[in-house]
Amino acid sequence: MAEATLTISRDEQARTVELDPRGMIIGRHPDCEILLESGRVSRRHARIYRDPFNRWVIEDLQSKHGVWRGQQRIEAGAILPGERFMVGPFTLTLAESAKRRIAPDPAATSASTILEDDSGAEIIPADEAQSFLGHAQIKRLNEIADLVSSLTSPGDLYAKVCEELAGPAGGMAAVLRLPGPIHDFTEPPETLASRFGGQRESLDLSSRSNLHLSRSVLNAVRLKGRSVMAGSTRQSNTDLSLTIVDQNRPRVVLCAPITEPGETVDVLYLDVPSDRAGETTLDFIQAVARQVNLAGRSLLFAEDRAERRVLDQQLQLARRIQSNLIPTGVGPVPGLDLAHCYRPAMWVGGDYCDTWLLADGRLAFAIGDVCGKGLPAAMLMSSLQAALRSTAAFCRNPAEITAHVNTQMTLSLLETMFVTLFLGVFDPQTGRLEYVNAGHLPPIIRRPDGAERLGRPANQPIGVHEGAFAGQDETITPGTGLVVYTDGITEAAAPSGEMLGIEGVLEVLASAPCSSAARMVDAVTDAAEKYRCSLPPQDDITVFALFYRDPARETPKTVMGLNEEPTF
Repeated sequence: MAEATLTISRDEQARTVELDPRGMIIGRHPDCEILLESGRVSRRHARIYRDPFNRWVIEDLQSKHGVWRGQQRIEAGAILPGERFMVGPFTLTLAESAKRRIAPDPAATSASTILEDDSGAEIIPADEAQSFLGHAQIKRLNEIADLVSSLTSPGDLYAKVCEELAGPAGGMAAVLRLPGPIHDFTEPPETLASRFGGQRESLDLSSRSNLHLSRSVLNAVRLKGRSVMAGSTRQSNTDLSLTIVDQNRPRVVLCAPITEPGETVDVLYLDVPSDRAGETTLDFIQAVARQVNLAGRSLLFAEDRAERRVLDQQLQLARRIQSNLIPTGVGPVPGLDLAHCYRPAMWVGGDYCDTWLLADGRLAFAIGDVCGKGLPAAMLMSSLQAALRSTAAFCRNPAEITAHVNTQMTLSLLETMFVTLFLGVFDPQTGRLEYVNAGHLPPIIRRPDGAERLGRPANQPIGVHEGAFAGQDETITPGTGLVVYTDGITEAAAPSGEMLGIEGVLEVLASAPCSSAARMVDAVTDAAEKYRCSLPPQDDITVFALFYRDPARETPKTVMGLNEEPTF
């Protein structure tokens, strides 16, 4: 079964498409992976993909009629299995294959032994034992259905069902996890839950032998996916009678699959005295197994939805924190044209971009990338911004600023977290740029005759360990631009897996007309978008550009536009 599918419905007709986690374009153009033929569908209408948090995300690609969830038009958003959304006249519904299984009951016995010599058992498959359930069994089935539907945790399901089915003394019920039909069955199966009749606790291995399981019964279920019943009339004092040694009463084993076969299959295994099993008992156990399957899927689905809601809330909070750190403008600066683009990935990364004017009229700007995602990365960005701005108030030199900030961050950061940072201080009166590159990607200088890298990273990232930082400087002449970016640009990957890289950014800036900061930003971001084709961005995209004009001849101009963010 596919990892996930999308059911597309219109006018009582439906079709199903298998989804590629890397991303698929929805639209009416023949090149779209999901083709929807309608005048209300744009040529490239939307993108659907799985993000690093395993959420499926639908993203509107600036379509005319939009993507709708209920009465709300969404720019981008995480969608859950079973959730519907509209694209033009089409209703799209996401479905996922089960990835999780119910965890074992902590109280369950984990020991079992395969009974090889069970040739005395007569195995009856379900399709040879069809009959109508009696009134008492239907009542009992309804009671079990009510019980499982009242549970709130999938971890309670198997244990409760075993407790109900074990019944009076002499019966045993267990849920076992077997290898799927494509695998060999050489080791004893995992016991997920077990109950012995008359006791509410799991089998006590200190006082009872472990579970003796019939290989013939288990193989019949796991290989053919059918419920079976096996009976034995052995009553010898020395012979095992299927699961339980009983010197006085013959035994019957009933086994029914609970989950669909895959890598593994969960089965319900019941061992009772033969006088407790009638002609319809196998049908009853098969019906119970179906109820358990439905309840298990519902409980796991509800748990997944709850977990994803918590994750979505955390990411929304992180996005708000992150967005508040992005500058909206520093006011007119003679001789400078500034622009930036900040496009957060749907799952929130750790990109940082900030600009501010110092008391002496110089422009300070910082672009960084926090190692990590989610709320921790956003919180670290907030701390970094506060530390940089406060330190720059009393330190003039970028190297000293960075060293002070690094000392503060090193003491408070977790061992696994660090920040790459480019900190620049530009004097528009002289064209002098002082900067520190702390493990960040090298910026690119766009001169009238071409593009080249600005130095190389000469320092460790912020937060690795304390120490001095080496500063560098560069003179920027009028008509020259500077572009600083994060790895959301260089790691833009084509469907083949090849990345744009620094050389790709160099080629773009060298060939594109770059007479303003905005044009340089657009050239870089457009190149990354085209390079990915239908694939979504795998990280935040942040690009900052500075274009230096002759301050004596040009009218001051500052452009610091913040790209509109998707809401989800």
